[in-house]
Amino acid sequence: MRSVSIKPSILLGVYGLIPVFFLLFILDVVFFNRFIRESLATDPNDYVLFTIIFTLPHIVASFFGFFDREYAHHYGKKILRGAQYAFVGIIVLSAINPQVMLLGFAMYTMTHVFLQQSGISKTLSKGIRSRGFVVWQWTGVAVSSLLYISIYTDISLPPAWISTAVVSFMCVFLVSAFTCVKQCNTRIGTQYFLLTTSLPVIVSIFVLFDYRIFALALPRMIHDITGYIFYSTHDHNRFAATQANALYKPIHTTTGLSPLMLSPMLSIIIAYIMQFYTPIGSLVSVLVFIALLHYYLEGFIWKSDSMHRKYIRFAP
Repeated sequence: MRSVSIKPSILLGVYGLIPVFFLLFILDVVFFNRFIRESLATDPNDYVLFTIIFTLPHIVASFFGFFDREYAHHYGKKILRGAQYAFVGIIVLSAINPQVMLLGFAMYTMTHVFLQQSGISKTLSKGIRSRGFVVWQWTGVAVSSLLYISIYTDISLPPAWISTAVVSFMCVFLVSAFTCVKQCNTRIGTQYFLLTTSLPVIVSIFVLFDYRIFALALPRMIHDITGYIFYSTHDHNRFAATQANALYKPIHTTTGLSPLMLSPMLSIIIAYIMQFYTPIGSLVSVLVFIALLHYYLEGFIWKSDSMHRKYIRFAP
């Protein structure tokens, strides 16, 4: 089994979803009299298929690498600590107010999503090292979080306050992006950075015109597909080198399939089972716990000196 590399062009190609969504939006507003918007449910939780395919599976896939004894030993204490943090966080925030838990979860989610995309931008650009990049990152997180909160929760803050905050952060975000893009040393890095910058802008347009599911689906799909590329590539390369993963090994021996294929297949199956066979009363708490643990682990497993990064290579 040969190792594989991630092609930057594939990562860039994931952003091809932006013009697809925006074209649908324009066509619906100009020619279809908003037929698409009116045909879609207003609550994103009604989209069971959307949830199965693009929310939980890639989070499930992120845990497959820990079925390796060396990984379990190396990360064991951090996994346990993350599980404790996630458990305590859910209890404390729920005890204060369930709405507070949703707000906290929304902030953490968008921090995780935007930092992933911005981190890839920095890697591909091979040159961004300024304070302006940090400003760009965190104003991007702020804009994304406010948009996410305005869609998913019934908060009591005045809409004018939300709008003012979004516009203010957006201005700083775009100005800092202008200073950062000059530091990009590769063409594909420049393209990826600009497309990452455009994502909150496009989402804010969708929110403004009340295309909620578009605003949720676009960044979610980009983030999750990108996550799959990294996790399936990592698991494939690690297994090709050691064949030590207790989850993949028996299936590979029986079917001949590599983790590159098994990672998305198994995660979708497991997510389907979790979605439909977990008691509804505990489903939300289970999903939030798994997501918080995933966010915590993502904070260090992709650092430049981590075990995970040893098995990630970018094609020229």
